[in-house]
Amino acid sequence: MYFDKLHVPLITILATFQAVGFLQAEKLPARPNVLFIAIDDMNDWTGFLGGHPQAQTPQMDRLAKKGVNFANAHCSAPGCSPSRNALLYGVEPYKSGLYAFYDQDKFSKSQLEDYTSLPEFFKNNGYATFGSGKIHHRRNPTPVEWTEFYDHKAEKRNPMIFDDSGYRQGKSSKMNFKPTLNPLEDHNDYKNASFGTEILSREHAKPFFLAVGIVKPHLAFVAPKQFFDLYPDPVKPPRIRVKDHEDIPAVGRAMAKVKDDKRFKSDSAWNEVRRAYLACISWADHNVGRLIDALEASPYADNTVVVLWSDHGFHLGEKESLP
Repeated sequence: MYFDKLHVPLITILATFQAVGFLQAEKLPARPNVLFIAIDDMNDWTGFLGGHPQAQTPQMDRLAKKGVNFANAHCSAPGCSPSRNALLYGVEPYKSGLYAFYDQDKFSKSQLEDYTSLPEFFKNNGYATFGSGKIHHRRNPTPVEWTEFYDHKAEKRNPMIFDDSGYRQGKSSKMNFKPTLNPLEDHNDYKNASFGTEILSREHAKPFFLAVGIVKPHLAFVAPKQFFDLYPDPVKPPRIRVKDHEDIPAVGRAMAKVKDDKRFKSDSAWNEVRRAYLACISWADHNVGRLIDALEASPYADNTVVVLWSDHGFHLGEKESLP
C-alpha cells in the first residue's frame, strides 16, 4: 500500500504480537517473554507495507507474515522523543507535556509520580529487563527501568571508512549518504543487536523484556556497502504533489527543510539520498533478522511476543522536505 505523506510523518512500521513458534495467543503462557524492537525514522518503504517498489526487507517481511501488521497506525508527534515517550508511557504528549528530547532520568519528580514506563512496568512485575540502543530518545538508562542495559560507548570504536560513491552535503556528518567499508561488527546497530542475541542465548530464571533499539535509517544515511549494492538502479521517487505546501498551515511550512530540498535538487542528489535511505532500511532489516534467528534458535521461541515498531515516518522529498 502507499501512504500519502502528511506533514506530520506517519508511524508506519508495525508488525506486532508475534508468537514465533506459531502458537495461538491463547496458548501462550500467562507471563510470556517480550522482544521489543524499536526502529528509528522508518516510514513504509518496506516489502510488507508496500511503500516503495524497490524496498528489500526479507526479514521483516517474514516476521509480518507470522504476526499482525498494523498498516494504518499514526505517530502521536512528528519527532523521536515525544513519539517514543507516548508509546513508552501510554499517554499522548499533548496530555503529558513530554515533548522535549530527554529520557526518564531528566523527568521531574511529579512526572515520575504520574507515569510508569513500559520497561519499568515489566520490571515492577517480576520481569528481568534488558535494553540496548535507542529506546527513549537517548541512551541514559535508569536502574528503575533496566536490569541490564548495554552501552557501546564504553567500548573502543573504530572510525568509519566511507566509499567514494554516494553523496555528502557539505561537511556535516549528519548529511552523509555514503556506504561504509568497515566490517559489520564495527557498526553500532550490529552491536546493539548482538547484545540482544546474547541475551536470547542465556538461561533465564524468570520472564524477560528485551528491548533493542536500531538507529538506522535515522540520519546520517550510512550503512555497509553491501546494502547499497542492493539498489544499483535509479530509485523511484515518491509521489509528490505540485505545490505540495498548499494544504498545510504556515507553522507547518516553517518546519519543512526547504533549503535541503533545494540543495539536493541543485546537486541532483535526491536519487542518492533515497538510495541511501533504502540501504539503511535493508541494513536495519538484516539486524532484525539476526534477532529473530537467535530467538527461533533459543528455548524461548514458543513463549515470546515480538513487537516491531518505528517512532515516526520520514519525508524523502514530499512537502519539499527531508525529515
